[in-house]
Amino acid sequence: MKTKFILLTGLMMFLPGVKQLEALPPPQFFTTYQFGSDYSIPGSAFTRGRNGQLFGTSYSGSGNGAAFKLTVTANYSFDISLVHSFAGGSDGANPYASLIRDGSYLYGTTQSGGNGAGVLFGVKMDGSDYSVLHDFDASTEGANAQGILSCVSLSSLSPWGRALIGTLSTDGSTHDAGGIFGAAISNRMVIQTFLPHIFDGTDGKF
Repeated sequence: MKTKFILLTGLMMFLPGVKQLEALPPPQFFTTYQFGSDYSIPGSAFTRGRNGQLFGTSYSGSGNGAAFKLTVTANYSFDISLVHSFAGGSDGANPYASLIRDGSYLYGTTQSGGNGAGVLFGVKMDGSDYSVLHDFDASTEGANAQGILSCVSLSSLSPWGRALIGTLSTDGSTHDAGGIFGAAISNRMVIQTFLPHIFDGTDGKF
């Protein structure tokens, strides 16, 4: 296949009316923002907001981690602003996974804080109305949420409309191989949590 492609390309160079392709310039890389002690260890991917805004999390800095917003400015640069600074207590600590957006709200998880096993939280994109939706219980559910959440629609037979689905790197079973958790939500409140699957080490492990 490679030989045929080269031959075809060579023939096209001599066909009348066929414009030769020009080589593209190499990509240009530039630094938009230099992270420091204010937002350190930003390990998550960005979540798109409105008008070019980007939302992310930092594992540490600004207390015990933060959710932040990047707003595009001129000359390929960004202004950074705080959405929420985690105190490390009941509000959670050390967010690792990316945020997800649902309307004007952002949802995410922390690895620690709360009861010690991390929390599921929601916050408006402007930083207001922060709330802990669920405290993880390490003995019965698991802890250390690290994967990005997914928002799914539940069956019409369910009394709840949607659920946030995520993963925990440890669980309360004897296998301690991690698990999948779900949180049915309605009006930004968790109605019920459930564990669709607990890994036993043979079907997967963190």
